[in-house]
Amino acid sequence: MKNNRYTFMVSIFVLFGSLTLLLSLFLISNFYLRGLEQSYKMLEEKNFEVTNNISNTILESLRSIVGQLNVLSKITTDKNIILNEPIIEKVMWEQLKSNENMASIFLADEYGNFLQTRKEPVYAYRSIHNVDNKNEEVWYYKNLEYLTTSIYISKSTYDPRKRDWYKLVENSKIYWSEPYIFDSTKEPGITISLGNFDEYGSKIKVAAADFTLNKISKLLESKATMLNGKLILFNQSRDVIATSFNIDLKTKNNKLLKLEDLNSSLYSDTLKKIEENLFTGELKDNDEKEYIYFVSKFQKDSGQNWYIASYVEKDIVTADIKNTLINSVLISFLIILIIYFPIQYILQRFITKPISIN
Repeated sequence: MKNNRYTFMVSIFVLFGSLTLLLSLFLISNFYLRGLEQSYKMLEEKNFEVTNNISNTILESLRSIVGQLNVLSKITTDKNIILNEPIIEKVMWEQLKSNENMASIFLADEYGNFLQTRKEPVYAYRSIHNVDNKNEEVWYYKNLEYLTTSIYISKSTYDPRKRDWYKLVENSKIYWSEPYIFDSTKEPGITISLGNFDEYGSKIKVAAADFTLNKISKLLESKATMLNGKLILFNQSRDVIATSFNIDLKTKNNKLLKLEDLNSSLYSDTLKKIEENLFTGELKDNDEKEYIYFVSKFQKDSGQNWYIASYVEKDIVTADIKNTLINSVLISFLIILIIYFPIQYILQRFITKPISIN
C-alpha cells in the first residue's frame, strides 16, 4: 500500500512538473518569436525612415544645384558667353561658395567656349576661348580670398561640346551622369547639367556642376548610427557610390569600386537577392556572421537605378530579446520553486493521505 501511495505521489508531481514545464516552454518560445517579430518590424520601420531621409537629402542637394544651373544657363541672352565673361565668373564663384556639395561649376556655349570655377583640389578659374579657332586656355589659380596667385596659359585640346554632359542634355530635361572619377581631383562624383535652348529646340548653352560623392558617404556615416549597422549606396552596374564605413571608393587604376571588390560575400550576395526580388532577409559574411539586410530602390524621380542597402548584425537585434528571455526564465523558475512546495504539501495533505487512509 505504501508503494502504491509513493507511486501515486510521484505520478502527481511528475504530471504537475511536466505540465508546468510544457507551459513554460510554450510561453517562453511564444514570447521569443513575438519579440523577434516585433524587433524586425521596428527595425524595418527605422530602416525605411533612414533610407527615405537619405534619398530626400541627396535629391534636395541635387535640386538646389539644378536651380543654380538654371540661373547660370540663362544669365545672358548672348550666344557667345565670352562677351559676358566677367559677370558670369562672378556669379559662378558665388554659386560655388553657396553650395558645399559642388566641386566645380561650368558653362559652355555652342561655339566651344568654356568657363569654369572650381574649389577642388585648389581654387581656380578656367577660361577657354574658342572663337575664331583661338583655342586658348587660361587657368587663374586663386587663394582662399579668391585673389589670383598665378596664371597658366596654353593651347586647349578640350572641346566641351564633345562631352556627354553637353551632348546628352535634352530640352527641359536634366542630365545626370553615372558616377565616375573626376580628372581634376581623382575623386568619385557625378556631373549634373542643364541646357538652354532656343524656340526651335536648338542648344545654345549648357551649364553643369560636379557633385562629389564623398559628401554622400558622410551622410551615410551619420545615418548608420541610427540603425546601429552599415549602409551602402550602389547602382545597377554594381558601382559603389558611397558607404557608411571608411573605405577608398576607387581602385588603384582609378576606377570606381564594384560591390565584389569589397571582399565580402555579404555585398556580392546582395546582388543575387536583388535578382531574386528578395529585398529583405538574412545574409552571412565571410566569417559566417549573420546579418539582417534591407535593400531600397532610390526614388524614381531621380531617374537613376540606385540602391541603398543596410545591414544590421542579427545578434544586435536579438540581444535585448535574449536578455529579457533569460530574465523571464529565471523569474519563472523562482516562481515554480516558490509554489512547488506549497502545492506539494497541499497534494500530500488533502489528496494523497486521504487516499492512503481509504
